[in-house]
Amino acid sequence: MSLLSFELENSVSPVHWHCSALAFGDFVIDCNFMRRAGPDRGILAASYLEPLARALDYPGRLRFFDMPAADVPPSVFNLRKADLHAIMASFRRLRSGLLTALAPTDTLNVPNRDLRWNLACFPRRINALRLPHENIYLAYCARLGLLPQDLAVPMPARFRKVVIFPDSRQSAKQIPESTLGTLVDINAAAGMQTRIARVRSPESGYVDAPGEFSIWGLPALVSAVREAEVIVSADSLPGHLAEYFERPVFVLTPQANEPLMPLSVLLHRRWGRFDAVDAYQRWINADHV
Repeated sequence: MSLLSFELENSVSPVHWHCSALAFGDFVIDCNFMRRAGPDRGILAASYLEPLARALDYPGRLRFFDMPAADVPPSVFNLRKADLHAIMASFRRLRSGLLTALAPTDTLNVPNRDLRWNLACFPRRINALRLPHENIYLAYCARLGLLPQDLAVPMPARFRKVVIFPDSRQSAKQIPESTLGTLVDINAAAGMQTRIARVRSPESGYVDAPGEFSIWGLPALVSAVREAEVIVSADSLPGHLAEYFERPVFVLTPQANEPLMPLSVLLHRRWGRFDAVDAYQRWINADHV
């Protein structure tokens, strides 16, 4: 019996469900906080997120509705990630899944309360998790009564190994090779060992260069983040996985997206732009050499 059918047939519906049907990083954030929220809350997630939930070994209440995806999860409301036809198809699957999975008395928490989510969820009752420009981690803290400073991941007093995750599903967010070279040089000058995680299919035929290792699939990515001491990430899934597993992370991005910035990155300004790595150099050289 699948996890989907098990949950639908055997779980007692909690009073509040949180809808998770966007990208993988959003789902990790949801899991990070909903595992702290108590037994009366749960995540209602799109079925394409089930492999990630298994890789995380997520311990909280979880229910899936049918919303399949291929390599890229459907981005229901984002024209930058999909064309209008794909968005409408995802919207129909989302609405059908939500109405099928929820009882009329259930309350659903959604990322933003706007016309799109109202249409997707009607006539179910919904609450908004955050305002459009509010950081999602801070919004969760406010709604669950948590103190952000208590959850922010501290830096170890000393560390000697840095793992860089440069890849992203969005090419604009991938850390450029020139920036990677600069990071390796900065780390070497500070006495740090650098390893670069490359997302590569086993069938690709690539041979890892010195200092690189290949990963493929969500379990391998989750394992690599969990085993790392300190992480440098593109503005992508590994940064949120680092926060989930309480690993210190520095984010490099073409432009800071504060509404989705990991909590410790936001609070301690642990981020920099591709063309301005001075913030990273200051971070490396602060108290860690």
